[in-house]
Amino acid sequence: MRHHPLLRRLAGAAITAGMAWPLTPAAAAQQEQYLFLEALELASPINKGSLARFNRPGTIEPGRYSVDVFLNGVFSHRRSLRFDLFEGQGVAACFTAQDAALLNLRPELLGQLGQRECARIEELASGASAVFEIADLRLNVSVPQSQLKQVARGYVDPDLYDAGQSIGFVNYSISQYYSRVAQSSNSATYGFTNSGVNLGLWRLRQQGSMRYDSQAGLAWNPVRTYAKRALPAWRSELTVGENFTTGKLLSGLAYQGVEISSDDRMLPDSLRGYAPVIRGTVRSNALVIVSQKGREIYRTTVAPGSFVIDDLYPTSYNGDLDVTVIEADGSRAQLSVPFSALPESMRPGSSRYSLTLGRTRDTETAALFLDTLYQRGLSNALTGNVGLRLASGYQSAVLGSTLAGRLGSLGLNLSYSHADTGHGNSGGWMLGLAYSRSFEDTGTQFSIASYRYSTAGYRELVDVLSERQSNRAATAWLASSSSYQQQSRFDMSVSQQLGSAGSLYLSGLTQTFYHNRSRITQMQFGYSTMWSNGMSMNLAFQRQQISASSSSALELADGRLPSTSRPGSSVMLSLSIPLGKAGTERPVMSTSLVRTAAQDVLQSQVSGMLPGPHRLSYSVGANHASGGRQDSLNGNLGARLSKADLNFNLARGRDYWQAAANARGALAVHGDGITFGPYLGDTFALIEAPGAKGARIFNGQGAVIDGNGFALLPSLSAYQRNVVELASAGSNSKSEILESQRIVIPYAGATLKLRFRTRAGHALLIRLLRDEGEPLPMGADVLTEEGEVVGMVGQGSQAYLRSDSTRARLLVRWGDGQQERCTFQYDLQGQDLEQALLRLEAACVAAPRRAEFLPAEAAPSGAQGARQ
Repeated sequence: MRHHPLLRRLAGAAITAGMAWPLTPAAAAQQEQYLFLEALELASPINKGSLARFNRPGTIEPGRYSVDVFLNGVFSHRRSLRFDLFEGQGVAACFTAQDAALLNLRPELLGQLGQRECARIEELASGASAVFEIADLRLNVSVPQSQLKQVARGYVDPDLYDAGQSIGFVNYSISQYYSRVAQSSNSATYGFTNSGVNLGLWRLRQQGSMRYDSQAGLAWNPVRTYAKRALPAWRSELTVGENFTTGKLLSGLAYQGVEISSDDRMLPDSLRGYAPVIRGTVRSNALVIVSQKGREIYRTTVAPGSFVIDDLYPTSYNGDLDVTVIEADGSRAQLSVPFSALPESMRPGSSRYSLTLGRTRDTETAALFLDTLYQRGLSNALTGNVGLRLASGYQSAVLGSTLAGRLGSLGLNLSYSHADTGHGNSGGWMLGLAYSRSFEDTGTQFSIASYRYSTAGYRELVDVLSERQSNRAATAWLASSSSYQQQSRFDMSVSQQLGSAGSLYLSGLTQTFYHNRSRITQMQFGYSTMWSNGMSMNLAFQRQQISASSSSALELADGRLPSTSRPGSSVMLSLSIPLGKAGTERPVMSTSLVRTAAQDVLQSQVSGMLPGPHRLSYSVGANHASGGRQDSLNGNLGARLSKADLNFNLARGRDYWQAAANARGALAVHGDGITFGPYLGDTFALIEAPGAKGARIFNGQGAVIDGNGFALLPSLSAYQRNVVELASAGSNSKSEILESQRIVIPYAGATLKLRFRTRAGHALLIRLLRDEGEPLPMGADVLTEEGEVVGMVGQGSQAYLRSDSTRARLLVRWGDGQQERCTFQYDLQGQDLEQALLRLEAACVAAPRRAEFLPAEAAPSGAQGARQ
């Protein structure tokens, strides 16, 4: 937040001393403010006018100011606004057509500007007002809702999106591994990088992995390289290069080409995800309250007649909405709106699309293909889906819908494929069903239950490409793909809440293939609970079976037929016990017993966090397996530093030992050098605060301003308002943060450079007296020879200021006349410069008529000194 700290102290001190007089009750009811009455100050007559200037509305000088604009109490944007002097109105913000448009005024109101360049907000919208808080450089604009365009809650004007600057960055994760078994040893280095640079709206990105060992040498594996940019006018994003399709409706593919697709992040928060539209009719001005599972999630007032609520924030995927309508006479009406959805459910009227043209990657042979996908919310209950994939000798299409109702949410997709496999044509169908339902009364939740059935001729594109290559080479191919000739697949997941007794979960999977190729069956069951003392228990059972018939037509590489595998089962019981006093970062002891058909394994471990700024974590443990040959001891130590995350671990067994170290972080390359910091997200900021070494960034994962005045804020939310704030605690005592908060709205992938204003130098508290021994007036400005305001005189004729000079001559000014100023000098020679605050005394003598200081009309006032 930007402010003049001395002005705040002055106001507080004046009120305490009785120099500020409240307005009449009628006036105070309109606006709480105070008047400074100088007659109550028992001091020199030179005080006259020095405090009264704070009583005048619009105490700033006309000009341009960078201000935070708040519309009806909610931050809207930051903008450089023009402030003009209006006769009888004082200095006020003068809004141009573009300025007013950012306030979401109705378009017809902007026509009232006529030929004028700008106007006060009161002239543009009836009942509107704008109040400027100079201490915070904040403009509070109030506009009646009837004068505003109707936009969804959380709407952000695309003109406010910030593309940031061109900053290069590298995310890295490097691991060094060493092991020794008996008389042999092995050492290897692994690395992963995610790097990029922004050029305007274009974001260039590259990801890759690296491995090095003494036998194989260095091997680099590029994962993908691509460029992206936002298309705000289309609410979409363009991708060029190597990437992956989403896998929605059509199976996922690695490709090299171009894609354009919807980006739902550009939608207001209240329009993202799924939520139904609520419609109704009221007789009077009524209050509408929407609740889900007993919690209020929305409240608004509506005018008589029909109403529509279409900007509910998405909540859970299940739980009917309870709507209460309270008329003006107090009568109530209630209705229930079914709410049950699958992840693909969409709001009525909303849509999503993608179009991909490219060449497949990571397949036996590369092939050109085209993907198209379109989804649209048709009603509260119905969402429609359609997709198409075309390639040489391959076509597939999908048509589906999602139906939501009181009995749950059901998704249905029907797909068809036709392919040339190299040994003739193959065509077939696939039917997919998905179901989601919750039972609030019993606490039962079907997270999802899905079933898929394919005919023998159905093929995915990646399987067709592999099959063609095998047919051309006349070799047998054992498909490792889980989608090749899949006959059926059934997934289920259900959870049951037991109140304070804990919860149960059950999940299962069964999958079969044609030609008796194989059958996969998996099942998991678990129970967990936690007691009031912090202890917790988990019990889990898992069973898996992968089998293949001896009649399988697919051969292994050596010509043998695959054999039926035996089922494998395991049971795990774990117990977690906190150690030490509750309410502290106490260590936790965890013990688990895993039992399988082959052996029993007992594991015990103590882990915790050490106090301190570096967030050191540790764990030590022991493992015991039946037979004793796999017994081992292990330890781990981790640290989250401001520049990187470090981790070390060591394990020792009967005839082996292993050690590993990992470093994970990032570096950013910019015009002022290189800055190190935590691992970066896709959208991040480089913070610049000169001289504020040690200042922490809120929600910055431990990032602090370094000795060069920079730090990396690892993550920002795209297309949303982000509050970036510095904490002065821990910062260099020789600097002062003048601006501690910024609000930004970045594009997805933007790299922002945010500069926070600081003032470096020694903090000085100087007691000043004039030649006659008279004190200086409170509120007088202290200026440098260049005319910059560096401080203010407070109570007891004491001036607080910060200066980077060990000796200087400064000017004190409390009026416009030559007799309303004086100069003083200070010299820090012989002072202990390591002190946080230096206390001095100085005489303030009459300023020469032709001093080298700026004249009164040119020197900025305290308000002007805060200009950007």
